[in-house]
Amino acid sequence: MGHVKINLSLDATVAAAMRRLASEDGKPISQYLARLIQADEQRRKDRLAEEGYRWMAGDSAAFARESESLVAEAWPEWDRE
Repeated sequence: MGHVKINLSLDATVAAAMRRLASEDGKPISQYLARLIQADEQRRKDRLAEEGYRWMAGDSAAFARESESLVAEAWPEWDRE
């Protein structure tokens, strides 16, 4: 993917911190910002996936509880313990 130039307006304190942090990491500011954005995007995806897994786990547990009696009828020797 190609590069795109953008113009940002930042508070002077934020700009100074950005320059300092990028310098401490030994990266150009553009690369530092790109990595921050990519990390934030990944955190958001991970949070959505976690929410989905929690929902699915709850749904699966409810299905298992509701299916228990049907399984016992169809498979009488099934041990519920």
